Amino acid sequence: LVLGSTLIPLSIDDSVASADGCDIACMSIPWLFNYGFTIVFSALFAKTWRLNKIMANVAVRRKMKVKVTDALKPFIVLFIINT
Repeated sequence: LVLGSTLIPLSIDDSVASADGCDIACMSIPWLFNYGFTIVFSALFAKTWRLNKIMANVAVRRKMKVKVTDALKPFIVLFIINT
């Protein structure tokens, strides 16, 4: 959703908004893209990490429970590094 919202400021031109509005729209594009990409990448990374953790414990034949906080840790770390 955030990554897709990068397209909205791209549609703003001089005939629609003032020069200040166009400047703000142009400055928001990298921010929206960067945060959107971080959210998508960290979600996929957390899912892959969770699946890897579960499958590694299947080989040991141990029952494994992955908590939501365990999956949120990579997201939080990547989001903090991004800012």
